[in-house]
Amino acid sequence: MGDYVNGVSQFISRGVFGYNSEIEKNDDVHGEELIPEIKSLIESKKLTNAKISVLLPYGLDTLGEFIASSFEKIGLQASIQYVRGEYYEETLQKVKPDLYFMAFKSELGDASDFLNSVARTDAQYNFNGYSNAVLDDLIEKQSLSMDEEKRLDLLKEAMEIVTEKDVIGVPLFEYDLLFASKKELNFNPRIDGAIYLKDL
Repeated sequence: MGDYVNGVSQFISRGVFGYNSEIEKNDDVHGEELIPEIKSLIESKKLTNAKISVLLPYGLDTLGEFIASSFEKIGLQASIQYVRGEYYEETLQKVKPDLYFMAFKSELGDASDFLNSVARTDAQYNFNGYSNAVLDDLIEKQSLSMDEEKRLDLLKEAMEIVTEKDVIGVPLFEYDLLFASKKELNFNPRIDGAIYLKDL
């Protein structure tokens, strides 16, 4: 995906309130090492050569090719459909693919943004019907708490649920934000990537 993409362990970035530093991606385990185990699991479930429908936005051909070749290695077939951005949400609601790609940016710098928009049972972008009563309760509690430390603990627990205990999806990567400025400018980028003239 290029030089400015990094693998991630969860659905929010470092610096976002609620990021759980105890959830780390395991760099010691390489995909190739897991192939025999995954193939064995697929065979035991009688899924060898099964077609998995994958929905991707236009422009992510590289990701599509990677998914197709990865599936082939483990005995699955990827049926990939590319959809224009303006029709993507509508297509997700109608088609219900086995897998789909979705990007998310924490505009508010707070994990509750992702949890309320994607992970909560009735969330706007919860396209796969994910539902977890414990998670919903944590989301509700953090929204009512005025104690910053308690809120942080609740958000970290929620992030652990959706990435490790009751997985909602697989966090893949995040892009680096690139900025260019004159040397004489004292410019420190904001975590949300927004640029305000008063800050220059």
